[in-house]
Amino acid sequence: MTNSTERPGRDHLQLQQSEAVWEETEVTSRYATEAELETLGYKGPVLVTQVIRTTFRADGTPIGKTLTLQGGSTALVMHRSPHDVEDEETYAGSDEPAPVSYGLVSRPVRTYLVGVEGSPQTKIGRTTGTLKSRVSQLQTSHHAKLLPLLDVEGDYERALHEQFASYRMRGEWFDLTPLGDPVTVIIAALAELGLPIRAGLDMGLTDGPCNASQSNGTGCPALQLGRRRSGWTVRRDVLRQRGHRA
Repeated sequence: MTNSTERPGRDHLQLQQSEAVWEETEVTSRYATEAELETLGYKGPVLVTQVIRTTFRADGTPIGKTLTLQGGSTALVMHRSPHDVEDEETYAGSDEPAPVSYGLVSRPVRTYLVGVEGSPQTKIGRTTGTLKSRVSQLQTSHHAKLLPLLDVEGDYERALHEQFASYRMRGEWFDLTPLGDPVTVIIAALAELGLPIRAGLDMGLTDGPCNASQSNGTGCPALQLGRRRSGWTVRRDVLRQRGHRA
C-alpha cells in the first residue's frame, strides 16, 4: 500500500543532490502572501524568511532550485525542476505587494550588478539588503573573487533580464562585454528605463541626462559616483580596476 505522506519524486531529488557541485543561496525577509498564510497555518500579517537555494553542476548547468519559507516555527519547502531555475519569475508570489501594518515597513528592493574577477560574467540581481551582504552570500559559492559593480534603489531586475536575454550565460549571469563595459551598458539601460541619471560635471562630461544615443548604444562613458538624486551607486575602486578614469 502506498504511503500517502510520501513526497513525489523524492528519489529523483536525491539523485540530483548527489550531482550537485556548488550551491547559490539567497535569503530575504518579507510579509507572507494570503496563500502562504493559509499553507503555514497563520492568520494576520506574518513576517517570513525566504531562502532560495540553487544547485549547479561543475559546468554551471542548474540542477534544481529549492524555496524554503520560514514563518514562525513552520517551514514550507518547494522543489522546482531544472527547467524552472533560469530566473526568479518562478517565484512570482514573492513579488506581490506586502501589506504594511503594526508600524512595520517593508525593506526597499535594490537592483545590483556583480562581476567576477578575471571573467566577463556579470550577475544582474535584486536584494532587500545591502550589496555588501549580498556579495558575501554569493562569495560562499564562488572560488573567484566577486566584484560589486553597481547598485540602484528599485526593482529593475526583470526588465534588465528581458533586455539582455540574448546575452544570458546561465540563470542571472550574463556576458555583456560584446556591448561594451558591463557597468556603462547597465547604466545606459537604466536610463532608458526612466532612472534619472546625470553625467558627471567633474569628469568633463555634458551636464545633461545620459542615454544610449550619447554612447552609441554601449552605455554612458562615465557618470557621477555615489548616491544622489537617482539613488544609485557605482563602486569607485572597481571602476579604477576596470580602466575607468575616476
